[in-house]
Amino acid sequence: YRHWLEQSNVLFIIGGKDWFGVNQDTTFLYGVTPKLWDDTVISPLPRARVWAGAAAINDVLYLTGGAGPQGFPLADTLALDLTDDPLQSPQWDYLTTMPTARYGHATAVIGSRFYNIAGFTPEGTERGVTGAVEIFDAAKGRWEVRKPLETARGLCAAGAAADGSGNAVFVMGGFANAPTIYFGDTVRMSP
Repeated sequence: YRHWLEQSNVLFIIGGKDWFGVNQDTTFLYGVTPKLWDDTVISPLPRARVWAGAAAINDVLYLTGGAGPQGFPLADTLALDLTDDPLQSPQWDYLTTMPTARYGHATAVIGSRFYNIAGFTPEGTERGVTGAVEIFDAAKGRWEVRKPLETARGLCAAGAAADGSGNAVFVMGGFANAPTIYFGDTVRMSP
């Protein structure tokens, strides 16, 4: 239920649920050099959440959406600037709200842009999922809505890579509810 993200030899574990099923607002970090595990050096999230999307661009961590304490999708876009030493207690800042509130979505980064792809939302299809694709341009600080995936899904994976046609985002797997449908496909998206 927690989101893991590696940036500059530091592993961040953001939000999630504890053993009792309660959403958390903590940001843990583990430094490879020196070895460090601490949840007090980074400020807490403004709101506890689970199944959020995360991306790192340069020395800034971005966190999008997630399910809040009551299970409703969030539309927050948060940033944690790690330009200075992460041990100096940087603060999470609110940025512009993403167009589609969601949780269980995939993220991928190409250059200074990160992609939020699919996920669970009450505004989704009859199965409670969406195929929405939105891109946050970190250099411009704004969201752009793109053509949605043909097949809506949640809890899929995404990654950016170069192929014979240039950079692309690949979306893999996922599932939809009622009835449960599992996807084993890979979808290529042009940036």
